[in-house]
Amino acid sequence: MSPLPQGLENPFLAPLLLAAFLPLLLHILDRRRARAVAWPAMRFLVPRSRGRLRRRLLREALLILVRSLAALLLAYAVLRPYALEEEAAEGRGAGSRGVVLAVDTSYSMSYREKPEGPSAFEAAKDAALQVLEETSPGDAVHVIAAGHRGPAPERPAPLDPDAARRAVRDLRRGGAPFRILEALDQASDLLPGLRSDRREVLLFTDLQASTLPDGSPERLRFAADRLRSPGPPPLVRIIDCGAPSPSNRFVSTLAPGPLAAGTDEPAHLEAAAEASGRDPGPMTLRLLVDGAEAAAAEPQARGGRLAHGFAQRFTAGGVARLSIALPPGDGLPEDDARHLALEVLERIEVLVLGRADAAASAARHVDLALAPRAPDGPAPAVIFRPELAPSLEPAMLEGKRVVVLAALERLGDAAAAALERFVEEGGGLLAFAGDEVAAPGVAEGLFRDGRGVLPARLAGRDSVPSGAEPLHPRDVATGHPALAVFADPEEGDLSRIGVRRWTRAEDLPRDAVVLGRLGPDLPWIVERPRGRGKAVLVATSASTDDSDLPRTPLFLPLLHRLARYLAAGDPAARTVLVGQPISARLPPGLTAAEPYAVDPRGERRPAAVEAAGGEPRAVFLETLFPGFYELRAGEGPGAMAEVFAANVPPEESRLERLGAPALADLRAALGVEVAPDPREATRTSVTRSVKREHWPAALAIALLLLFAEQVLARGFARGAEAARKPTPWR
Repeated sequence: MSPLPQGLENPFLAPLLLAAFLPLLLHILDRRRARAVAWPAMRFLVPRSRGRLRRRLLREALLILVRSLAALLLAYAVLRPYALEEEAAEGRGAGSRGVVLAVDTSYSMSYREKPEGPSAFEAAKDAALQVLEETSPGDAVHVIAAGHRGPAPERPAPLDPDAARRAVRDLRRGGAPFRILEALDQASDLLPGLRSDRREVLLFTDLQASTLPDGSPERLRFAADRLRSPGPPPLVRIIDCGAPSPSNRFVSTLAPGPLAAGTDEPAHLEAAAEASGRDPGPMTLRLLVDGAEAAAAEPQARGGRLAHGFAQRFTAGGVARLSIALPPGDGLPEDDARHLALEVLERIEVLVLGRADAAASAARHVDLALAPRAPDGPAPAVIFRPELAPSLEPAMLEGKRVVVLAALERLGDAAAAALERFVEEGGGLLAFAGDEVAAPGVAEGLFRDGRGVLPARLAGRDSVPSGAEPLHPRDVATGHPALAVFADPEEGDLSRIGVRRWTRAEDLPRDAVVLGRLGPDLPWIVERPRGRGKAVLVATSASTDDSDLPRTPLFLPLLHRLARYLAAGDPAARTVLVGQPISARLPPGLTAAEPYAVDPRGERRPAAVEAAGGEPRAVFLETLFPGFYELRAGEGPGAMAEVFAANVPPEESRLERLGAPALADLRAALGVEVAPDPREATRTSVTRSVKREHWPAALAIALLLLFAEQVLARGFARGAEAARKPTPWR
């Protein structure tokens, strides 16, 4: 037993330790009560009694020491000190041991401290196999792939040691972040099924700082209560498989510009790199397009990270495979590149709703602004390809990227539902609220009390009084991507536009954003995201009846920027994190085809077919490697081939370690012990923490000291009495 205590059960009684000074205090007070009398005759006897006085002082000091130690030990026993010690666990017979092994499969476990050494994930699997070597044939084992994405059985049956070894060897990195408390919650669900005399929970992780995002006392108490109930509390250990001082550099961001990428002008790309651990020094970002290097640059420091913007021109449409890569050289090469599947458009198909039979109609103004040409002449080869229609039919939306609502004769329920689905799936809607659009039959069907596609309720039309000055736009959000062209008044000043008529936009949903106003309570341009798409409402029409905007040079750049902004696809539709599923809609002619995926290593893997929203989709779940995936179905000209990019989560690249205070909280709340080396997994798994009480020994020693004090006091008293007897004269 350790001679030093590790804790006290009654720490509030610590002032009782002052009782050790009580015998000394009583001795001092007793000496003060004795009155000294100067007796001349004693001067002749004192020199002969100095030795006897020294012996008496030594006896008094010994008695005070014994009494003080006895009082100190009695007070110490009242405090109930204890120490925690590790001892070999007993009862390892058949069926006596139940073990839950939770192995961190997140991508941070891929880190290698040395190029020739094992990764943290490999070390974790080896340590788990070592633990299983210590099990008996009748023991019960659960193996948790903690940090693995995808569904798991709610309460699987326990495995025997041989099956558990196979399960550990088959573990693969899952990509999802690992959380210590979530892993303990999973273990708590499995513990009731372990009918064992002794239960253990072993977590194999790299102790990354992000493994304990919520270490509040309430959350720790909840986890502790779950582990203790029902049955005896298990032995909980964390096996540290990570490097003591990891260092990593990684590409954290690769994002396209907010406008649709086309073949008519360069596309903007924003990339950023970060470092975890030691300063990596200068870094070079390389832009790869379809595997070939297109540009390279040294990033500049921006907001605590290194960032650089690239401008890349594409010569053909389709899905471009873009990557930003760092030179190799750290322990986690999987995050040295970030990937993006960017859709490049040769043409932006636009459906313009409204009649173009009148020269001054709103639809006509929109059509000519998108594709300028002579009256009744063919449209030139520009990026926008408009198609005019007086009313909306669901079939018209096929292949379109943007719908411009300039005017509408009618709107049926099927057309309204198709328009909403079009926007939710990534399309864009630009609505000019003229007389026809603001009509109750159209406006109510598009807004539907906030459930529809419009970003505001159209509450009626207003106009300035006759002879009064027109209104002018104000508070224009020139920081918005679609309006940034008007940030410099020399390039174009929207505040000079005169507005005579407008539609009142009211009851804006919470996620709607006002991009410009005509007055304090008069929104002019309103945007609202909807699913993967966006809708923009302009409270004036696209004709000259409401404003002079269509006559000004500002109309064309405003319409082009808004249409390009709405045509930009959601990057998340083609970009996932490793471990997340990818899916694509199967064309009608390929519903019977067997879809498959081609992973970044070029291997062909089968994909599943699922029905979502009434349409069949090809779904692939096992995106376990960063890089580009293809979902394919069918052969020949009508075959489906969709490209997706998978990346390592940036949080998995930040390898800062969990601090000592957080580990101390885990120990205090859950009794968790940390093995600092995976090679100690076997030793820690067959030992248990035992609480050793110190107070019985302290009480026994105190009683012995009190008995010794009585013996010494009586012996000293007999000696003093014998010394006082007169010596006979001879």
